[in-house]
Amino acid sequence: RDASFGADAPLEALLAASAKLTGAPAVRPASLQTLVLRGQRLRALPPCVGACGALRVLDASENLLSDLPEALCRLRRLQELLLACNELRSLPAWVGALPQLHVLNLQHNRLL
Repeated sequence: RDASFGADAPLEALLAASAKLTGAPAVRPASLQTLVLRGQRLRALPPCVGACGALRVLDASENLLSDLPEALCRLRRLQELLLACNELRSLPAWVGALPQLHVLNLQHNRLL
C-alpha cells in the first residue's frame, strides 16, 4: 500500500510496522509526533522525515538502513530514535546534539 499525506493532514501518528508498504510514506504534516516504519526493508529514510518538526518518536527498526539522512538533525523535539536491527556501521555526530533525545536504540547493528 502506498501512503501519502499532505502538509495539511491532521496526523499525529503513522504506524506502519510490518505493513509492507510499496514505497516509503511521503510524510510531511507538521503535527506528526510518532512515525513507526519498523520492518519495511527500507534502505533509506525518506528525506521529508526531517521536515516533521513536531516528531518525538521515530522507529525505523528492522530495516536495511546503512546511514541516516542529515535532514534528521532538524528534529529538535525528537525524544526516541529507535534503530535496532539495521545495517548501521557508524552514527553521525549530530545525533548527540539532538536536545530532547533520551532514548537511542542501536542494538543489532554493525557499529564499529
